[in-house]
Amino acid sequence: MGSKFSKIGDFLIYIFGTIFFTVYGQLILKWRIANVGTLPTELIDKVFFYLCMEEHQMWLKTFGFEYSTNNDFEQAMLGAYAKKLGMEYLV
Repeated sequence: MGSKFSKIGDFLIYIFGTIFFTVYGQLILKWRIANVGTLPTELIDKVFFYLCMEEHQMWLKTFGFEYSTNNDFEQAMLGAYAKKLGMEYLV
């Protein structure tokens, strides 16, 4: 019987942990957005806004490189979009 309780207990811990960290993450995200500005309405603008809001250290730790300015990031992102769409990127 103890084994079954342990499995149920583990299950409840995972469920509680998932809910807790999801809510915590959303609260932190809303707090950070409130400190930076208002969130755009278009989905692509929201993604871009979020990526620009991140600390430079996150890029280095995650991808192994970082952009020195937001303009460098914008140029790389727009160039990647144009390439994906098969368009020439002139800017």
